[in-house]
Amino acid sequence: MANNNNIKDQKVKPALSRGLIAATIIAGFLLVVANSALWVNRTLFNADTFTSISSQALLSDSSRNAIAGEVVDAALQNRPLVKNVIGDTVSKLISGLLNTNQAEAAISKVISKIHLAITSENPQNIEFDLSGIKVTAEKIITLIGKDETASNISSIPDTLVILDVSNMPKFYQFATLFLWIAPLALIGAAIILIRPHIKLRRVDMKILTLQGASILGVSLLALLVGPLFRPPLLAQVSSENLRTVTENIYNAFIATFNSQTMWLFWFGFILLLIAGGMFIYTHFIAKRIYNKKQ
Repeated sequence: MANNNNIKDQKVKPALSRGLIAATIIAGFLLVVANSALWVNRTLFNADTFTSISSQALLSDSSRNAIAGEVVDAALQNRPLVKNVIGDTVSKLISGLLNTNQAEAAISKVISKIHLAITSENPQNIEFDLSGIKVTAEKIITLIGKDETASNISSIPDTLVILDVSNMPKFYQFATLFLWIAPLALIGAAIILIRPHIKLRRVDMKILTLQGASILGVSLLALLVGPLFRPPLLAQVSSENLRTVTENIYNAFIATFNSQTMWLFWFGFILLLIAGGMFIYTHFIAKRIYNKKQ
C-alpha cells in the first residue's frame, strides 16, 4: 500500500511543477538584470573604460570618413557639381586630418559629452568641435577647388551636432535604478536556483536541465537588445554621415555588453552539460556497473 501511495504522489506532484518552471524563468531574468547592471557600472560609469571604447569608435576609419564627409557637405552645399568632382578627394584629406593631434582636443570633448549624456541628469547635445581643423579644411577645399570653388564655398560650421539628446530618455535614471536593483536581483536569482536542490538534498538532473535552459534562453534574449534599440537611436540622427558615427559608438559599447552576456550564456550551457553528464551516467554507466555486479 505504501508503494502505491508513493506512485500516486509522484503522479500528482511532478518533478517540474509550474511554480518551479515560472520561478526558474524569473531567476534567469534576474541574472540578466544583474549582468546589465554590472556592465553599466564597469563600462559606462568607469571613465577610463568609457574613454577607451569611445576613442576607438571615433578614431575608426568609417567614423573619420563620415565626419569628413559631413564637413565637405556643409562647405559645398551650394556647389553640388563641384562637390561631385572634388568631394571624395577632399573628404580623404580631411579624414586624415582628423587622425592627427590637431583633432585630439575635439575628440576628447565629444567623449566627455557622451559620458555626460549617459551619467548626468542634465545631458548636453553631443557635438564635434571643428574649430581646430576648420581653417585648414577650408584651405584644402579652396586649394583643390581652385578659384571656381573659392568664391562659392560655404562657411564650415564650428560644431557638428552628432546626437540631439533633447528627445531621448534620460539614461541616468535607468542606470541608477539598475545599480540599486543589481545586488537584490543577484541574491534573488541565487536563492531561486539553489533552493530546490537544497530542498531535495541532492542536485536534481531535471531541475538542473530546466535552469540551464532558462539561463541560456534569457541570455540569448539579452543579446537581441542591441539590434532592437539601434533603430530608435539612429532615427534621432538626420544626417547619413553622422548616423554612421553614432552607430559606430553604439556598436562599440553593445559589443562589450554582448561579450559580458556571453559569460551568462556559457553558464547556462555548462549547467546543461552537467545535466547531460548526469543523464549519461544514470542511464548508461551506472546501469552497466550494476549489471556487472549482478
